[in-house]
Amino acid sequence: MVGNRRVINVQKIRQCSIHYARKEQLFFTFLEKYGFAGPSKVMWGKHNEIRDLIKSAILNIEKEEKKEDLKPYINEYMNPLVEEFEGMIFQEGNILFSAAR
Repeated sequence: MVGNRRVINVQKIRQCSIHYARKEQLFFTFLEKYGFAGPSKVMWGKHNEIRDLIKSAILNIEKEEKKEDLKPYINEYMNPLVEEFEGMIFQEGNILFSAAR
């Protein structure tokens, strides 16, 4: 059961891709109409990097499921992903959403 819970939690991370897609298609498009394109383009690139990290984390969790020690997996895949998530949350709150007011 513990192993399955790990996979399910990693799979839930995919929902961030939905958030990013909505932001790109709706929010960025609207902001670009008003000349706010630079930060949107940078964030779009970061979204793509995060999507790649998500894919790697999901693909590699299955290899790690049978191992007792998940520290190498966490260090290689999850820690960089969490750092990117935190950075994006900061950028959204302090740059993107602030500029949209």
